[in-house]
Amino acid sequence: MGGSKPFAFTESGVAMLASILKSPMAISTSIGIIRTFTQLRKMSLNYEELKARIDSIENDFGRKFRILFQALEGMKEPEAERKRIGFK
Repeated sequence: MGGSKPFAFTESGVAMLASILKSPMAISTSIGIIRTFTQLRKMSLNYEELKARIDSIENDFGRKFRILFQALEGMKEPEAERKRIGFK
């Protein structure tokens, strides 16, 4: 019968499969997946640096937009007093 085919592997799951499956295709696939996990781990080390840079850019743009909106608010003409309607 067989079960469903997995569409995702954990790093330890790939290592376990590599020790069981011995065909050349299985071995090369396992090596490729393990290399991918290694690259992901290296990339995740730079995550904090990337997050800090994004926060810096957001803060800079936020400050610039606040200045812009304050300038636009100063250019706005005051609204005229409107005659109130309804019961007193």
